[in-house]
Amino acid sequence: MTAHLVGPPDRSLELQPVRYQFEWEGSVVSAPGDLDYDANWLVVRLNASDGGRKWSADGATFLTWELEDLAAWFGDLAGRAIAVPSDFEGLEPNLHFSAEGVGDDTRLKAFYELEYRPEDIRWEIPFGEFFVEFRPSAETMKRFAQEMENQLREFPSRGVAPPRPDPSSGYIPEGASA
Repeated sequence: MTAHLVGPPDRSLELQPVRYQFEWEGSVVSAPGDLDYDANWLVVRLNASDGGRKWSADGATFLTWELEDLAAWFGDLAGRAIAVPSDFEGLEPNLHFSAEGVGDDTRLKAFYELEYRPEDIRWEIPFGEFFVEFRPSAETMKRFAQEMENQLREFPSRGVAPPRPDPSSGYIPEGASA
């Protein structure tokens, strides 16, 4: 099932990992002992609506562990965790989030950049200025997190992942220790 975020009803965001960007067996990305970033890039399908338009895009925009952290971040927002960071972003800037509040009081902005923007405005608006604001319920965010976790079972991290959690690289899920 696709990770689906909605609220209000005319705004939506769906994310679905569809494949690893690079093959694993017999390739340079399977070299042992390295941080295997290249082995862990996922092509993620995006379907979105901002109330006035709908668009879709596929792009290698998240690493496996970044989507794990994204699911944890949404779960923490839904569960009213204390000290949830207000922003989430991965290495690639195609999609990042900003949140105010937690639980049913969450106001969330999804910032679409580069390949994840609608084609008609892809290069028209400066970086960081095209976003869709959501007011999802806690249940919607919890379901988004669960759906993302379920999808990631098909795409486990390959090779050596960076040590986690790493406080210098961004978000640390609730309950994890640095």
